[in-house]
Amino acid sequence: MAMAMEPAPSLADLLAIYAVTPDGYDPERHQAQLHAAFAAGLRCIQLRDKLASPEQLQRLAERWRALTAAHGALLFINDQADLAAAVGADGVHLGPSDEPLAAVRARHPHLLLGGSASSPDRALLLAGQGAAYLGVGAIFDASATKPDARHHRGPDLLRQLRSLPGVGHLPLVAIGGITLESAGACFHAGASGVAAVRTLLGAPDPAAAVTTLLRLRYESGGTSSSAR
Repeated sequence: MAMAMEPAPSLADLLAIYAVTPDGYDPERHQAQLHAAFAAGLRCIQLRDKLASPEQLQRLAERWRALTAAHGALLFINDQADLAAAVGADGVHLGPSDEPLAAVRARHPHLLLGGSASSPDRALLLAGQGAAYLGVGAIFDASATKPDARHHRGPDLLRQLRSLPGVGHLPLVAIGGITLESAGACFHAGASGVAAVRTLLGAPDPAAAVTTLLRLRYESGGTSSSAR
């Protein structure tokens, strides 16, 4: 009798913990921590390094692609769609001041495209252009890592977008100042996942952070295969 196969994880489940790299973070120097984090359930990395030169960013992207591929994890590149395509990354994340999502879609139709949404109007625009997921925020004060993200919206923005026709079906990833203490409020407000920098890859024990965040998501009921 053939055994039933486990269903493939949804994009929302893969984005449950969306780790963003701190500036200057080299995966080769943190291999043991990263292997432990993947073993604990991390399935998504965004390469974002505003201090790296183009050559350094290329090398980092190649290292991250090899590492994430070995662990069955998604790799997104911040802003750089052409780099994402060149290294075989899964997708690119686009902010409000980056190239329009529709233009990237036309040039790289195979990439998963995520976009930053800080308002319902922005979320509707991105959803209409074919965004695979939305990074929603800043939910809390994110000025420590992004000086332009001081005007936080709070978890109510997640509730608003989750109930918005044309948007609510998408995976919503809470961004901006997410900590282990505040992540639960994001999941309860409808987030599919949470994005974090220092809370994850900048933590002394990333695997423990992954375990805690997955528990919080489970406790919120946000582990279904739907967009949430």
